[in-house]
Amino acid sequence: MKSFKEFQEGAGLWANIHKKRKEGRPMRKPGSKGAPTKADFKKARGENIDEAPLVAADMDIVDSLWREIRDKMFADRRAKRFEKHWPFIQDLAKYAGFKITKKGQDKNKIFRYEIK
Repeated sequence: MKSFKEFQEGAGLWANIHKKRKEGRPMRKPGSKGAPTKADFKKARGENIDEAPLVAADMDIVDSLWREIRDKMFADRRAKRFEKHWPFIQDLAKYAGFKITKKGQDKNKIFRYEIK
């Protein structure tokens, strides 16, 4: 039985593309049988995944979380509900070593400064 690492190494669209290039074999023409589609490339990049993978590299999980958080904030901003994220944004700023305020700023502007 293959270990998880062995199973993961050869899997995936990009692994197959790199393998073909290394061997010097030509790629299939777009639209031909067996050629990857645009949806295959989107899936390989991790775009439009309905559910995040259960096991992934540390930073891949972090990136997927940031993407979800950002998408939700953009949707709420368009719907004029951005203020509900304000406590979360303040916590993020504090984690990064900053403080943020909206006092004295123009509409939709935030002032960021370092914590001393």
